[in-house]
Formats: sequence, C-alpha cells, structure tokens
Amino acid sequence: MAEWTFRIDGDPQPWTAQMRHAERSPSFQRMVAWQEQIRAYLAAEWGNRPPLAGPVQIDTTFYRGWPERAPQSQEKAKKKWEQAHVLMAPDSGNYRKAFLDSLEPHRYFQGIILNDAQVIGGMEWKAYTQEAWGYTELYIREL
Repeated sequence: MAEWTFRIDGDPQPWTAQMRHAERSPSFQRMVAWQEQIRAYLAAEWGNRPPLAGPVQIDTTFYRGWPERAPQSQEKAKKKWEQAHVLMAPDSGNYRKAFLDSLEPHRYFQGIILNDAQVIGGMEWKAYTQEAWGYTELYIREL
C-alpha cells in the first residue's frame, strides 16, 4: 500500500453551487480558484503518474488563515477566539467536497483519483493557523 502526504497553500474554500441563470457568485469564483490552485500544485507534485483506480483513504485538514479581526497577540484570547469561531460555518464537509472534486481529472490535470466515490474512508478536520494564509494537509493511502 502506497501513501502520499502533501501541504497545499491557499485558504480553503467551501463547496458552493453555481446558479444556472445568474452570474457566478463571488463564493463560487473563490471555490473554483482554490480548486485550480490545488490542481496546479498536485499536477506538479504528482507528475506523470496515472490516477489511482482503486479504493483510497483520504485524510484532510483544512487550516484557515488567521483573520485580522481576531486577537493578534495574547495567546489566551487567541485560543478562546479560535474555539468559538472554529464551530461556525462553513462546515468541514463542504471544504472536503470542494477539495475531493479537485483531485479528479480536469482539463490539464490527469487527477490523483478517478472519482471521489473511490474514497472509502478518512478523516476531515478544520482549524485555524496562526499564519496569515491558510493551507490544506492531504494524506492519501492506497488500499
């Protein structure tokens, strides 16, 4: 069984539906831009390997960047703010859905998996990082 770990920089964005007869919403545009950022990074890291075709376990941790409106210096205040705000929307499942979609083949990216239905297990987390920009940690295990 093979395993891979990646750190992909960029603020996580939740899955958002596109309206059919309206302009793309700003949240949809942010999600698509994040997915393109993920694909570009993984295309370079994955190289010419074909997508995994069998069952996989995928663990994801989505770190949101530390907002300017949050406490910046006192550790106790920062921890209290984080505990209160990590429980707010968007939920980790919406981050995960947008993220898993970006692992599938798409235009220039041959994909890491063929379809997110291959994901038969894994954990998802969301948290804040003290860094200004967020990132996502990805762990893939071929089963």
